[in-house]
Order: sequence, then C-alpha cells, then structure tokens
Amino acid sequence: MPETFIVSYYQQIIFDWILNGQGNGIINAVAGSGKTTTLVHAATRIQSDKLLFTSFNTHIVDELRLRLPHNSTCKTIHSIGNSCINRKLKVSKCTVKDSKYKSLCNAAAKQIHNNLLIEFENKLAIWGTTPDGDLPDDVPKLELIKEQLNSIVSLSQLTLTEASDISQLRELISHYTIDCPINIEDIVNDVEAILHEGERIALEENVIDYNDMVWLPYKWKLLPEIYNWILVDEAQDLNRAQLHLLLKMVNEETRMLFVGDPNQAIYGFAGADWKKRRN
Repeated sequence: MPETFIVSYYQQIIFDWILNGQGNGIINAVAGSGKTTTLVHAATRIQSDKLLFTSFNTHIVDELRLRLPHNSTCKTIHSIGNSCINRKLKVSKCTVKDSKYKSLCNAAAKQIHNNLLIEFENKLAIWGTTPDGDLPDDVPKLELIKEQLNSIVSLSQLTLTEASDISQLRELISHYTIDCPINIEDIVNDVEAILHEGERIALEENVIDYNDMVWLPYKWKLLPEIYNWILVDEAQDLNRAQLHLLLKMVNEETRMLFVGDPNQAIYGFAGADWKKRRN
C-alpha cells in the first residue's frame, strides 16, 4: 500500500469497528469519498484467510485483484453463483447465452399476440351483428408485448418473485412501473412456463444466462463457500437474488461490510433497490 495514505476521521472509525466492533455494517458513501480505497485498506486490517471482496461490477473486481492483500478472494457475485451452478451440473463451465430468455419470451409473446388477434376478430364479428355496442380494444403491438414480457420475466428472477403468484407479479409490475399491455391473469402461466423452460435448458443443456447465475442458486438451494469476512462494494446495485446469494455465504461468525452510494444506483432495471438493502 502507498505510504502516503492518510487515514481520515471517518475511515478511522470504520477501521476501529473492524478491529474492535462486532456484527455487520453499512457505509453510505458519496461519490469521490474514496469508498473503494477505504475497503482496500480495511482488507489489510482483517486477519483472516477467508476474506471475500465482491462487487456487481467486473471492472472493479479486476482492478482490485491487483490491490487487495493476498489473503483475500475477489469475485463478482455472478461468478460466485456461476461456480455454484457448475458444481451442481458437474461441468467445468456452462455455456453462457445472453439471449436465452429473450428467445423464450419472444416466442411466448408471439403466441400471446396471435391469441389476442383471434379474440379481437371474434369480438369484432360479434360487434358487427350488434353495432350499438363498443368496439373491442385494439390488440397491443407484438414488439410491446415482447418488451414487457422480457422485463417481467427478468425482474421476476432478480427480485425472487414467485411467478405463479398473481399478487406478487402485480406488485412487481407496479413497483417497476412496467407498462403491461395485457391482463396479468392472461400471462401468469406464460411467465411461469418460461422460467421452468429456462431451468430445463440449464439442467439438460448446461446453457445459462447472467440472470441464471444469481437466480438458479436460489431456485436449486445451492450453497456457496462460507467466508469469515465479506466486503461488498457498490452495494447500491444489489438486487434481491444477489443479496440472497451473499447471505448464503455467512455463518454465525461471519461479518459483512456493505459500501454504497444510493445517489449512484444505476441498476434499477436489474431489480436493485438500495432502500431494501438498508432494511
């Protein structure tokens, strides 16, 4: 470490807590406050060979591998989940296919759109015999159905929402202001079927995507390695699936330190919610 590093008042409080305190901590650090540097120096004060430094961001992890002490492990949360899946499937490396769920969602959206067109034509035919009634509503565009179905499936994974529970799906759609063009009752079975097919593809074909890396460990009840200390950078970008995976790496002696800036939360589209992290 550079000899010119000067410990600030607030950094000293953190270091004292690491050495003499107990339990877990959250640091609400603003941009430019040196939060990553603080974690690096915090790591040098932890006497344990079971120290994990983790972050959502691959670039941060790659950079810090060169700065952290040798007694620490530095991984992204996704890579931790990926390792769990590889062990479960007994493979050295799964195939990662970014378009896995997009393809499934698009195929389902096309079928939903076709069914809505048939329903619209039937209603239109009935309206033609009784023109005093209201015209049936237009069918949503196929591209809109694709977009929103992809969003619902992805967020269902990252927030650990139970796809078969209509009330949970409604809450998810409302919380993330998804402009769902069709009734949730009409697609709940499709969402559940897509996720089940995604599991089948992983199990039988060893094909996963990045959401699977944090969702499948939850679905399959996989257990990662236990650590004595876990330092989490960019904690404002954690979603529920990632947090669940992190909490599976602790026992009664593990201590955790989360560092983040809620004003820099940029992964809301990926289910991140800093307010929930603080609870």
